Amino acid sequence: MNRRNAYERYIRSPQWAAKRDARLALDGYRCRLCDEDGTRYLLSVHHRPMSYKYLGRESVEHDLITLCQRCHDFATEVI
Repeated sequence: MNRRNAYERYIRSPQWAAKRDARLALDGYRCRLCDEDGTRYLLSVHHRPMSYKYLGRESVEHDLITLCQRCHDFATEVI
């Protein structure tokens, strides 16, 4: 299985859902860059660039960040 397939499978897993929910709660359900609350732009949980090597073992506190879709798209383009 290639990395992209493994990533997609992981993102659909209950393990990821729990980590995603924990990070959203930790950030108060707000984008860490622009403070969006999900009203205008959907909130997502983003892996920090160096955290992909820990996929499935990433730290909610250190490897993930809540971003709105606009900031997530910007961050992804920059990376």
